[in-house]
Amino acid sequence: DVGNWALWCTFHFCYEHVANKRELIELGGIPRIIRIMENVPDVLDVARHGVAILFDLMIATSTASSKQPLFKNIAYIGTFLEDMHKVVLHAMNQFADTTDIVLMGRQLLKDTGFRGPMPVLRQQGQLPMF
Repeated sequence: DVGNWALWCTFHFCYEHVANKRELIELGGIPRIIRIMENVPDVLDVARHGVAILFDLMIATSTASSKQPLFKNIAYIGTFLEDMHKVVLHAMNQFADTTDIVLMGRQLLKDTGFRGPMPVLRQQGQLPMF
């Protein structure tokens, strides 16, 4: 429950607020988000909030002075990229019938260079598809 609320607060703290996103990145927030998702892998809201934060950092951080998203400018991205891919893939597989997780996850994986099969959105009652 604590992890869920921490991610919920972080999302609201950063959404459409570039300065807060920079602060989150500079304070090592991305590896902490990944750690929460690793430690609480089977809770829908943890997956939803974690993927939403990572997605928002990736796509919605460009400013008037820079067309590059903050997420792609992180020098240390390689140190946690594999772990991020693992938690996002797990969330997508675990909650493959949840539209926001699957669609944000697919875009996040694609834009961070993931090479491999990606889960697709499934209707309730269907088996996972790759």
